[in-house]
Parts: sequence; C-alpha cells; structure tokens
Amino acid sequence: MELDEIIAIDVEPFPKEWDAIRQESQKYGLRLHFAVMDAQWLALKSSSRFDLIYSQGLIEHIVDVEAFLKQCASLLKPSGRFYAYFGPLWRSYGGSTHLGMLGYDHLMVPWEEYLRYAKLVGDGWEHWAETGLFCRLSWDEIRELIEKYFEIERIALLGGADTRWFRRTYPSKWQRLLEKYPEKDLNFRLASVIAHRRRPVSETG
Repeated sequence: MELDEIIAIDVEPFPKEWDAIRQESQKYGLRLHFAVMDAQWLALKSSSRFDLIYSQGLIEHIVDVEAFLKQCASLLKPSGRFYAYFGPLWRSYGGSTHLGMLGYDHLMVPWEEYLRYAKLVGDGWEHWAETGLFCRLSWDEIRELIEKYFEIERIALLGGADTRWFRRTYPSKWQRLLEKYPEKDLNFRLASVIAHRRRPVSETG
C-alpha cells in the first residue's frame, strides 16, 4: 500500500515537532497535514475515505471507544485497513496513567488515594489521572467493540515481566486482585490489532 497523503491528529498542538516532521516528509514526496481534534469525534469531511487508519498509544486514553471505532469504520475505504497498537490496558500493571511504579494500586485503593500517589510521582503522568482520560474496559470488551465494526485479521497480546515480579513478590495482593478480576486481564498489558471494515456503519444499527 503506497500512501502519498497523510492526516495526523492529536488532542493538543505540537507545532515545533510537527514542522520538523513535515519538512522530513517532503523528502519522500508525502503530503502531510496535522490537525488538532478529539479522536472520539473526528471532525473530518463525511466524503473522506482512507486507505489506512493508524492508531498508536491512543485507545487506552479514549473514554468512548465505540464512538472512535464507529467513526474509523465510516472513514475507511472498503479495501482499507485499521491498525491499533495500545496499552497499558486498564487492568494491567501500571494500567493507569503509565505510572508503572504504582503497579496495580489503581485497582486496589480508593481513587482519591491513587491520585495522591500519582501527584507525588509526578513527571507529567499525573495529568492523565487528573483528567480521567483513559479507557477502563477490559480486553474482551474492547475486542467485542472492534469486532462490531471490523473483521480482525491479526491480534497480538503482550504481557510483561512486571506482572510476574508482582505475582512472586506480593502473593497475597495478587490473590486479592484475582478475587475481582480474571487473571488474563491482569496479565495482558499491550494489544496490537490489524483489521478491515466489517460492513457499512448504517447496517450496524
């Protein structure tokens, strides 16, 4: 698949970085455009159709995942492909705000207490905890939504050494987690999906 025009979006502007990337893309004859918008509500022309929709590090920060997927399906050409790489998943180690050092605390302590921990750690990641911009769905729930709009061609699910370390180091805490969550949800950290549009959105109801 050859691409000669790319539209890249983010929820916040990064003009300096965008200018540098745009200049580099010109060397390869690419027309590259940047836009600021919320991926849950893609403000693109209804007549727009794309060969590829590529999403990296996004779904874990989307509250309304179905709204995003439905719009992607409507914007994709029948022969196009949807690719998403995302994580950490909510129920995984460090699944909230990327604060790995807090482990599974976001699942084990009151949210106010977790937010206090996040602010102590700092380094900018507490922003996600304060704004609440993450997907709290399990992997099975996310997959069900993907399959509502797409035919999945490939899936890769990745775990992590942190989970194995936590299980060995804190067996009692691990058992507490297992009382509330399936073990696979605690193990899966990252997901990668390649898919094509299942059917016209109008047929999904």
